[in-house]
Amino acid sequence: MTRGQKCPACGERAPRKAKYCGACGAKLASKCPKCSAEISAGSRYCLECGATLFGRRDRSAERMVRCGTCGKKRSAMAATCPHCGAVVLVEAVKNKLREVSRSPETQAALQQAKEGLELGVKLWVVLFLASFVVVTAVVVLLLVIAAFQ
Repeated sequence: MTRGQKCPACGERAPRKAKYCGACGAKLASKCPKCSAEISAGSRYCLECGATLFGRRDRSAERMVRCGTCGKKRSAMAATCPHCGAVVLVEAVKNKLREVSRSPETQAALQQAKEGLELGVKLWVVLFLASFVVVTAVVVLLLVIAAFQ
């Protein structure tokens, strides 16, 4: 395996054409859209032509956090800790899901959906009863007509 580039997040060496670090999952170098020069992940400007690469700097490749299991540094975007193998992204997703589900916006949307469902059930009951009344009236009318013939 050819080792050609250093990960900007954890410092490990990666194959020259790799797009992501095999150790921590961070994004590696890519090409400048203007001059095709190789650029490092997180760069805002091309070192060759000075072109602005992206509107905002991608800091996800740079951000390192400590693993909750072993305490060593790893990329914030890594699904597992490269040092101890602990699955970390699952916990982050669970925490974010918990946070979003408890937000006032989510609670308001759930309440609105519940009210809409309750209204739908009420309308269904009214329509069912109205249909029942109409069918009953038709049956009674047919019985009355049959009785007078």
